[in-house]
Amino acid sequence: MTLDILVLYSFYASIFLFLIIFIRSKILEKYFFYETIKPFFICFGITTFLFMFDRLSELMNTILEKQLDPLTIINLFALSLPFILALTVPMSVIYASIYSFGRMSVDNELTAAKATGIDIFKLTRLTMVFMIVMSFGMAYFNDFVLPESNHLLKRVLLKVAYKKPITAINPETFTTMNNLTI
Repeated sequence: MTLDILVLYSFYASIFLFLIIFIRSKILEKYFFYETIKPFFICFGITTFLFMFDRLSELMNTILEKQLDPLTIINLFALSLPFILALTVPMSVIYASIYSFGRMSVDNELTAAKATGIDIFKLTRLTMVFMIVMSFGMAYFNDFVLPESNHLLKRVLLKVAYKKPITAINPETFTTMNNLTI
């Protein structure tokens, strides 16, 4: 059994485990999960937008100089997205955990749960399983999807670089293309 199949099966098994735990969980456990999942998606959306905006500012000069068609521009951004997701998903998980449990601690919800004799680890079980599912999903994504998309992005960028090579030549500098120095 190859590594990619093993990681994919682990991901599917963790999703199955998450669904079983979610169905059998109590209202308070689901509340803790929802309080964690909301900041996750908010942070994920904001950080992905900021990284995409940063990527846009990097590629804007190339897009304007080479006068790229809209399909190539969309292709550039779509192939840049996996690299951005590899950064933003872990950031969003950390932010959501810190924010939600910090807010619940400030609102004394954790203290109230402890005072009533509810085990905190049992309340966070659903959230922990969700984080494990995200870990297996990101392991598969980072090992198998991300390298392929980076390779395709490099090929598209090379194709774009050779579209109008005259724009790559800057005055008073040496420019090397293939085996030619200008």
